[in-house]
Amino acid sequence: MARFGLYFANLTAPNNTLWYEFQDTFNVSPSGIPSSLLRFCIYSLKANDPIELLLLNATQAYYNAMWTTGKEQAENMLLANMFVGLAEQTRLQPYICAYLPKSSF
Repeated sequence: MARFGLYFANLTAPNNTLWYEFQDTFNVSPSGIPSSLLRFCIYSLKANDPIELLLLNATQAYYNAMWTTGKEQAENMLLANMFVGLAEQTRLQPYICAYLPKSSF
C-alpha cells in the first residue's frame, strides 16, 4: 500500500494514465484496456494472486475516495478498508488454522 502514496501524493486531479500505470504494478496481467469495467473484469479473471486482486480493489476505492466528498468518500474509504481487512484475513487464515486444535472445526 506504500506504493499508493508514492504514485498519488502530489495529484490535484484524477489522472487515469497514472492510475493504469499503478494498476500494472500489481501481480495481474493486462494493460492498455480503455474501459475501467472491462479492466476490472479481466483483472479478476487473470489475477495470479487473490490477495493482490483484493489490494488492487482497495487501492481503486482509495483512489476514488480522493476525488469525492461526504458520504461517497466515506463509503469508498469503508470499502477500501474492508478489502484490506479481507486481504489480511485471507493471507493469515492458513496460519491461524494451523495453530487451532483440529477438534475446534
